[in-house]
Amino acid sequence: MRELLNRIFHVGTLKFYDDHVYMKRYCFLNTFCINIIYKGDLEFHNHPWWYMSLVLSGAYKERNKTGSRTRKAGSLVFRRGEEFHKIEVKGDRCVTLFIKGRFQRVADVMHEGKVMPWPVYVRKVVGVPKKLINRVFNELNWRY
Repeated sequence: MRELLNRIFHVGTLKFYDDHVYMKRYCFLNTFCINIIYKGDLEFHNHPWWYMSLVLSGAYKERNKTGSRTRKAGSLVFRRGEEFHKIEVKGDRCVTLFIKGRFQRVADVMHEGKVMPWPVYVRKVVGVPKKLINRVFNELNWRY
């Protein structure tokens, strides 16, 4: 029963290198997520799926290859997974409804001008052990 509930409802906490929480994610069926973002992302990145994001409260500045734009409550964005972006939260936090499509490929991170697959980035730059990365990918049924 617990395993079934974990598949239906998923809670995740993402942290910076210094262990400060920058986002909490509450997902239903691993598709519909509420993201509470406390700080912006460190690097430009893309996603392993298409996604739609609706700002529910707060605001963030999104940067991409065409420039930057502030997204406030009510802003809706739809993106292909391949598109790189970076966000910077305005104020204390920003809450979004994040709807994601099916896994298509491994996400990438742009670090020091180089694009690298997310698993390589978190292993080489962040220092996450490969064993842990493999466990996460197995739990999510992803491959790289």
